[in-house]
Amino acid sequence: MNNKDFFAFLEGHLNKMKPNKSLFYVLELLIVLKICRILGCNFDNLRMAHNTVHFKEELLKSKNKIIYPRSLNKFISRINKGENLIGNDFWLLDQIEKEISNFLIKNSESCVSIMDRDKDFIKNFHTKFILKQPKDKGAFYTPRIIAKYICKATINPYFDKAIGNILKHIEKKKEVDSKLNENLFSIKILDPACGVGIFLEEAFTCICNKYSFLLNELKHYDNLEDVKVLINTIESVLYEKTYEIFNHIFGIEIDNLTLKTCKISILVFLLNNTSEDYIISNSEDYKRRYIAKCWQTISKNIYNDDFLKPKDDIEAFDIIIGNPPYISSKDISRDYKKGLKCDYNTAIKQFDLYSLFIEQAYNCMKLNGLFGFIIPDSFIGRNHFAPIRRFLLENTKIIGIDHVSGVFDDINVSNSIILFEKTKSLMNQFPFSKYQDLNSFSHKKGARVFISQEYLLKIPKYRIIFAEPEIKNFLSKINENTIALSEIIEIHRGEEIGKGSDYITKDSNTDHKKILSGANVKRFFIDFKNTYISQKNIRKENNLPLYFSPKIVIRQLGEEIHAAIDDIGEYVTLQTVYNLIIIDITYDIHYILGILNSKLIQFLYMILFREKHLFPRILLSNIKKIPIFKASSDQQKKIVDIVKSIISERSKGALTKNLENLEGKLNNLVFQYYDIDEEIVAYIKSKIKKK
Repeated sequence: MNNKDFFAFLEGHLNKMKPNKSLFYVLELLIVLKICRILGCNFDNLRMAHNTVHFKEELLKSKNKIIYPRSLNKFISRINKGENLIGNDFWLLDQIEKEISNFLIKNSESCVSIMDRDKDFIKNFHTKFILKQPKDKGAFYTPRIIAKYICKATINPYFDKAIGNILKHIEKKKEVDSKLNENLFSIKILDPACGVGIFLEEAFTCICNKYSFLLNELKHYDNLEDVKVLINTIESVLYEKTYEIFNHIFGIEIDNLTLKTCKISILVFLLNNTSEDYIISNSEDYKRRYIAKCWQTISKNIYNDDFLKPKDDIEAFDIIIGNPPYISSKDISRDYKKGLKCDYNTAIKQFDLYSLFIEQAYNCMKLNGLFGFIIPDSFIGRNHFAPIRRFLLENTKIIGIDHVSGVFDDINVSNSIILFEKTKSLMNQFPFSKYQDLNSFSHKKGARVFISQEYLLKIPKYRIIFAEPEIKNFLSKINENTIALSEIIEIHRGEEIGKGSDYITKDSNTDHKKILSGANVKRFFIDFKNTYISQKNIRKENNLPLYFSPKIVIRQLGEEIHAAIDDIGEYVTLQTVYNLIIIDITYDIHYILGILNSKLIQFLYMILFREKHLFPRILLSNIKKIPIFKASSDQQKKIVDIVKSIISERSKGALTKNLENLEGKLNNLVFQYYDIDEEIVAYIKSKIKKK
């Protein structure tokens, strides 16, 4: 039997069962089968028990007394006490459960072999049958390649440092320093949203590898008596008491169903990572105690809690890793959100739980501790996450950021992997890498730049930009001899009504005024669709002088700026349009329009302000920050003349060759004014073309 056949059988039966409760019976029974094999139990007796009406009496007569009690804890407790694996609390099954149980027991060897072969079997079972809608809980289970990468990037260097200190001391002093040993054995690693345990397993593997490395190195000094003692200790952990490695590892999970699966999965993982020859060679009593010890360690170190809940005494961890929940503040209950805003400095306006997990992780880390999370790429540039970006840039040493697309099959979002050390380092330069998919990430085939934290603190909203040399050159020039647009204009939104409002009409009575929606605003052109509003229905009466003055209008929706001119003040606008009124009369309105619609500003907006949304918007706050070149009257006139020609050409409707030439002249002139050299201009044009 293979995985496909197994899941096909279960799918045909599990839909008939009570959700979750009965499903866990199936999952736990699979674990019982594995434990029974380790203990050398006879599966025939277990099969008989389920096929007999009076199975308890029949089973008591048999040599190997096995029946799975309702609680896995009780089952393992009996194992630990050396009791028969049967009690008065055995589970009387309904018909569907009997059918599934008989199938599993009949195919017990195949079931156990599947679990042995596929280390993600239990996680897949959980995702497929128990947690059918992980997105409802913000849960997206991490691909193992990502978990492995984060664990290696954090655990390996931290253990390397501790091991290096031990070996240096032995080489120098020819003795073991017990304090250095304790520093190694007391390292604590936390996954604060451990899910089904992928990060915990990869952490275990990393630690085993580090202990193996240390063991090999210590054998060079095995002539020293106290080194021999240390060698014996490590060999015992690696080969006899593997569960003790989990004394380094802790997991928190808020969802009880997921926690159950995690603990079961880790139990199987530990049993699979213990030498089978070693277990088989020992007595049944030893095997029982070993299984119980594994379960006790797991139950102690992996527990149910809310990581974000304030704690009186915060336990300090050396390493914190994981994939926190992705839940927006708008999907959080009012009371819970209120508490979070009181407890977390970065819970400002619209936030996401993952950003608070980062703040809390920092609080729970030791000085010089290491951190590694995979989170949505909204962290890199979205305005809402400016507080957490600033916090990390000012208070940590960022080790690296990786931007990876296509990590999760079932969600349309790219992700960022962020690694940092808990120590301040403003002058630190870190690598920022971009990968198109998991395959390119796994082969490290992506683009990379190095950025200083001090540099990013000067970027608007502290965005983590992919600052190639050309971009750094461009940004250094863009603010020379410029003035913020907010110092030249006033900016207002239009009417707070939808374009489907009853106030909007096609009738052009004397009292009616022309009204624009965002869709009517094109670059250099207003595409009026004969929509009107009665003046008495204009709600923003204070805006009337603004509506009926010459103005620039900018469409709110979109990834780049689309600006046009209402040069005689004939249009009222909806909320999907921004209205810009010139207040500094030294600047011509056509000059400002030309700058706003130029490729230079398009590129600037793309790298500094554009955010990834299903319906991207041009933010008012970003418009205000656009740097406008301080042009003389003669310099302005050159652009004004070109802009007026473009508007005239656009009014003809067709996109002509002449229009293309005019826009080319405009862009070249703008690049010239901002002193952007030809190499950077070519770079900008190539990037805009790719977009």
